[in-house]
Amino acid sequence: MRFLKEERLERVRCYQKIERQIRQMENEDEQEVLRLRYIKGLKWEEVALKMNYSRKQVHRIHSSALKSFKMT
Repeated sequence: MRFLKEERLERVRCYQKIERQIRQMENEDEQEVLRLRYIKGLKWEEVALKMNYSRKQVHRIHSSALKSFKMT
């Protein structure tokens, strides 16, 4: 039971760290793509629909976001 609590706490810390890093990114579209895909767990089609972009454009933004994302 203690192990599960520690594991959950570690996941929360990791989530918070990722969210902080996303917030520090300059490009809002990049932030949104990363949040929708990795924090909210949406599929690529859902991300594109929510952002009013084509799936191809979302993938371009995602690629750029990964280059900009810095995990320390």
